[in-house]
Amino acid sequence: MNGVGQRERSVHGFGCVGAYVNYYWAFGRRIAMRRGSAGPSTPGAVSYFLADHLGSTNTVLDSNGAVKQDLRYEPYGRVRRISGYNPPDKRFTGQQEEIYDPQFGLYYYGARFYSTMLGRFLSPDPLVAAAVR
Repeated sequence: MNGVGQRERSVHGFGCVGAYVNYYWAFGRRIAMRRGSAGPSTPGAVSYFLADHLGSTNTVLDSNGAVKQDLRYEPYGRVRRISGYNPPDKRFTGQQEEIYDPQFGLYYYGARFYSTMLGRFLSPDPLVAAAVR
């Protein structure tokens, strides 16, 4: 994590064997990521993210500017259209889609889950609930 709580690196695997992801940030937004394997000494391909006004990843570009993936969302976050390959790990409003069961469209917002199928959070806001007590 960097100084403002944004993940900068994710490593999957054991020791120096496995896959890694480096994230690049500018002005509080994630703008690119580099995926690689066999350890961080082997540079991987860079992908650039284009987002909408909500921070949702709409387009993923490769290092040459070619479109790798195109995503479009319905008003409450369900994926309406997806084309291309290698989907980004953060989608609607820049949040990570839960990989346990992506068919339900759950996103974790740090304190509670949001369902794109229902178009609402699955639990009350914990700060508001604490203030009411």
